Amino acid sequence: MRLRIYALVVLLLVVPCGASADTPEDRLLTPELAKARTLLQAGKASEAAAQLGAYRPPRESAALYHYLFAQALAGAKRHDQAIDHYRLAYLFAADRELREKALLLRGDTYGLLGLHYEARCDFAVFLKMFPDSARGDQARLGLARSLYRTGRYREAIAAFEMLPASEEALFGRANALQRLGMTAEAGAAYREAMQKGTTYLQSSEETAYLRGENALAGQNPAEARQYLSLVKSPELKAAAELSLGRMASAAGRLQAAEQHFRAALSGRDRGTRRAALLCLAELQMKDGRKREAQQNLQEIRLHHPYNREYDAAILLTARICREEGKYADAARSLKELVFRRNPSREALDQFELMLREVKGKKDREQLDELWKSVGTWMMDGSREEFLLEMAEAFRGSMQQFYPIINFLSRHGSEEARRNSLVLLAGWHAEMGDFQRARDCLKKAGITRRNDDIQRIEARIFYAGGDYRAASERFLGMQRPGPQDIRLLGRSIARMKDGGAAAARYEKAARGSDDAETLIQLGDYYYDRGKKTDALAMYRLALGREPGNGWALYRGALLSSGDEGREMLRKIGTDLPLLHGVAQADIKAYEVERRIMEQF
Repeated sequence: MRLRIYALVVLLLVVPCGASADTPEDRLLTPELAKARTLLQAGKASEAAAQLGAYRPPRESAALYHYLFAQALAGAKRHDQAIDHYRLAYLFAADRELREKALLLRGDTYGLLGLHYEARCDFAVFLKMFPDSARGDQARLGLARSLYRTGRYREAIAAFEMLPASEEALFGRANALQRLGMTAEAGAAYREAMQKGTTYLQSSEETAYLRGENALAGQNPAEARQYLSLVKSPELKAAAELSLGRMASAAGRLQAAEQHFRAALSGRDRGTRRAALLCLAELQMKDGRKREAQQNLQEIRLHHPYNREYDAAILLTARICREEGKYADAARSLKELVFRRNPSREALDQFELMLREVKGKKDREQLDELWKSVGTWMMDGSREEFLLEMAEAFRGSMQQFYPIINFLSRHGSEEARRNSLVLLAGWHAEMGDFQRARDCLKKAGITRRNDDIQRIEARIFYAGGDYRAASERFLGMQRPGPQDIRLLGRSIARMKDGGAAAARYEKAARGSDDAETLIQLGDYYYDRGKKTDALAMYRLALGREPGNGWALYRGALLSSGDEGREMLRKIGTDLPLLHGVAQADIKAYEVERRIMEQF
């Protein structure tokens, strides 16, 4: 297409077939130059070039000589050599007409060779040197083309808008808008251009491709497919196949999509190939073919590094590893995206997901390893809820717990600061530092008590010997845990009169599935002489934890006959003191049995 345009420019601009005898060119003609021009008019460019190559013109004809020689070289498709002669023709020419044509054709030749920066320079010089030229629109069109080809799309749009409303100018402006991602504006520009005609659209595969991309962005796959199917040239065919594959994949036609993606892999453009590899991997993951997907992702990571698709390949690889439970492998992949000047948000999101999953599996060792590798980068105000969860999970470890709480208390929202101080108060209470626990609660400025706060206050009151206040806090909890119920029991046991609190404790403990809580309630009944109730609790505890030595021993004391002896026999050697007592009691039972047999 570019060659045809160039040939048309040559015929219209430069070969003065019908020039009158008094034109500047005719006055400069020598017989040799006249013969060369005749050969050019006859389409014998190679012969003309050969003749001119051996000719040395007089000084006054040097400009016309170089101009005709450039025409002959261009006709023989020796465009790189033609450029030099257009330059010399421009420099030697005294006639404005010849200078205009030489400069304009040099710009066109640069464009034909793909040297668009040089072409842009020539067209800009032309418009500056000859602002009132009749060839101004042709120079502006060349400038618009070269601006477009060098990626200066906004300047190209302005240049196309200065031209008469031809098909090429209108479609060129629409193409530049589409390249900028301004799909709505580009769609309107394409519709305006198509009202002028569709000849240029059908002759320019790039325009057909971009029109298809615009239709695809406008959610019109049928129209997109119509235009993309017009693309046949190798340069754009792969990109069109990529878009067709994406449409097929979105429609659920995975087999057709895979065919298009594989066709796109044959393209020469690296960007298109790596995008096709990524799309193919995503499709294979959707189809459950993770091993094949990993191979394509590995291809991107090995041969197409440091771009958008490369980052996406790392994320997808990590996702596959995470879904297979290979958290260490996933972490190794994601670290490349995290340990950058600007850490990847998507990579950190995947780390958050992994940490939540590992936390749910209660794999503390794996949780520690993951947090050590990325915890510093997770300290972000937008992840307050997650950080509070992690602080709760790390409550037993000062090394992980305290930095999280410290960050939230300094940089979190008011709610996050308050919640972090409550967690810190709970940690101090568990460590036995009740004064610091009180200070943290005071700093938190609590206005409403939830279970966490009441639990901390109960422990503070219990440590201070105010058992009644402690029991009130425990009884005020909506969902007390086993430890809360047990501490409530110890509080009531130290009170002179448990009253209603004791009844509520008994009810809560009886409904527990925790063996230690049931044993404590059994001890509570035992100490108060309620041996039947105590035995019932010990039996329930043994149902949850059959080998509990204390429940077996106390149950044996309250049982008679074979049941008691059987409980004693079950006390293992891991409890040497109880085991020794049990063995002595078994012997006593045996002695008592023999005595009864004698009498």
